Amino acid sequence: MKKTTISVLIIIIFISIIFLLVKNKKTDVGNNIDLTKQGLTSTSSIPGQELEGEDSKLGSATLLPEKNNFPPSQRSIDGFFIGQNINAVKNILGEPSHPELIVNQQEGEETYIYDLPGGSKEKPNFLAFGIYNPERGIIAAIQLTGDQSDKETFLGLKLGDSKDKVINTLGKPSKIIPGTRGSDLYLYDDRNYSVELDKDDKLISVRIDGSEGFVDNPEIGDFVKDFTKALNTNDISKISEFLMPDVEIITKNDVYQISKRFLDELFDLNSKMREQLLFAPDSVKNILNNYRGEINMELRITENGPSGYVYKFPGSEVLREIFVIEQAGKYRAYEIWYKDYPRVNLFEQ
Repeated sequence: MKKTTISVLIIIIFISIIFLLVKNKKTDVGNNIDLTKQGLTSTSSIPGQELEGEDSKLGSATLLPEKNNFPPSQRSIDGFFIGQNINAVKNILGEPSHPELIVNQQEGEETYIYDLPGGSKEKPNFLAFGIYNPERGIIAAIQLTGDQSDKETFLGLKLGDSKDKVINTLGKPSKIIPGTRGSDLYLYDDRNYSVELDKDDKLISVRIDGSEGFVDNPEIGDFVKDFTKALNTNDISKISEFLMPDVEIITKNDVYQISKRFLDELFDLNSKMREQLLFAPDSVKNILNNYRGEINMELRITENGPSGYVYKFPGSEVLREIFVIEQAGKYRAYEIWYKDYPRVNLFEQ
C-alpha cells in the first residue's frame, strides 16, 4: 500500500510538471519562452485533470461574452515574482520536495515543486515554479494548487474561495474548459493568469505564466528622473516598480541581491539591499540626488543575457551605470554598477 501511494503521488506530481510547462506564453525577462515543446495539447493547469472533447486544446470550451475590464495581468503569488531568481525561493523554502523531478531532460527546462500542509493524497497542496533557463534560474511561471491555503495568490483570492468571489474579482472568463472530474479551467484572453474551480465551485488552483497582457514595447521615459523621484518617497511599493525582482547592486565590497520574497527584502529593516538602495552614505538614492553631471544613455545588447538600455554617469566618482531592461510592461533597473567595481559580463563568467 505504501509503495502504491508513493507511486500515485509521483505520477500526480509528474503530471503537474507537464501542465506547468504546456502553455505557450511569452515572457520578457530576457528571452521568449515556448512552453509547448512537450508535444502535449492539454491546457489544464491542474495535476490529474484531462480535458473532455475531441480537441483537448479548446474543443470542449464554453465561450462566454468577452469582458473588457478584466483586472490586469499579475506578477506574483505567495510574494514571489515572475522574473525573480529561484535561489530566493530556495533561501526561504529550502530545497524542493521532489528534487528528482526538477529537470526535464529533453528541453532543459526546470520545475520546482514544494509540498504544502493540508490537502490529501489524492489532492495534494503544492506551490510550483517554472524555470525557462536553468543557467539563469529566472522564474517564468508560478502555480499554487490545493483545497485550501493561507498562501497569498493575487487580487485577494485564496484557495477555497467560491465561484461567485472568483467571478466578482476576475470577471467572466473568456473560455471555460471542463475537466473529467467536474472541474472547470477558467482562461482569460490577454491576461497571464488562469484559475481552476472544482466540482463544488471552489477555487483549487491559480497560475500566472509569462507576460501576456502587459504593455508591449513600453516607453522608457526619463527613467533616472522617475527612479530618483520614487526613491525620494521611501515608498517601497513605488520604488519596487522601478526594480527587477532579481535586481543587483554591484560595489567593490559586495554584490547586493534579492535573497527572499521580493517585497519582503525591500521592507526588511535589516536588508543590506535596502540599506544600499536607500540609506547608506553611498546609497543609490544619495548618489542620484547629488549628481549634477551628464547622463549618457545607450542601447545594450548582450549575447547570453537580457538586452536593454544603460545609463552611464561619467561625472560621478562613485556610480558607473544603471542597466535597465523591459519586464512586465515596464523598464526596470536590473544592474546598478559602482565605479570601484570593474564592469564585467556576469553572464560569461
